[in-house]
Amino acid sequence: YTEDLLKLQQYAAQAGVALEQVSSHHVRRWVAQMHSRGRSARGIALILSGWRGFYSWLGREALVASNPVQGVRAPKAAKPKAAAKKK
Repeated sequence: YTEDLLKLQQYAAQAGVALEQVSSHHVRRWVAQMHSRGRSARGIALILSGWRGFYSWLGREALVASNPVQGVRAPKAAKPKAAAKKK
């Protein structure tokens, strides 16, 4: 969880945006970057879950108006290849 929040902080810093100012546009871009760098769909889903929880907490503390991660989904996982049929 800590590593995921550090990753969020790093992405926000690179974009020049405060954590409280992150938008869903930013989150979608960062998801695309992680995916293009080979991060698995499951790994991205776990990261998004942590980020979603963090922004839910910020919302409860009245530090953000909305959760920018809400509605952002991880890429779909590749379907496993079907096993060869036995004769």
